[in-house]
Amino acid sequence: MHYEVGIATDSALGEWTFAVGAVGFGVGSRIQGGYRFLCENYEAGDEIFDSFFHIADPYSLLPPYDQQLVPVYLGVFEENDPSRRLMVIANYNQDHAEYWEFSDYGYYPIDLSNEAYKFGVNYVVYGLTH
Repeated sequence: MHYEVGIATDSALGEWTFAVGAVGFGVGSRIQGGYRFLCENYEAGDEIFDSFFHIADPYSLLPPYDQQLVPVYLGVFEENDPSRRLMVIANYNQDHAEYWEFSDYGYYPIDLSNEAYKFGVNYVVYGLTH
């Protein structure tokens, strides 16, 4: 596990560690580094898409408001080893919550709302069982 400099961490900054950690100095570059790590270490087809419901193609559920976007799923694995447990998943270019939020209003087809719920259930079940 990798820890970034924060308020209560030791670093080479000495007495400035508290100030740097408290105001988030350099947080943008650290986020970019983390994003790069996610992109390089996650592959679709992970066990999370089959932990309760089988989701054959996670890329088929497009966001309801822009069907041209391609969904992206990024993950961080335990000890940076893709054969180990998935600890964090980040999704973008899709909006499962949009399908959930309006599922009772009939704005979107029922089958798409059901697919979005499958993602949510899989995430919870995976988190509780791994």
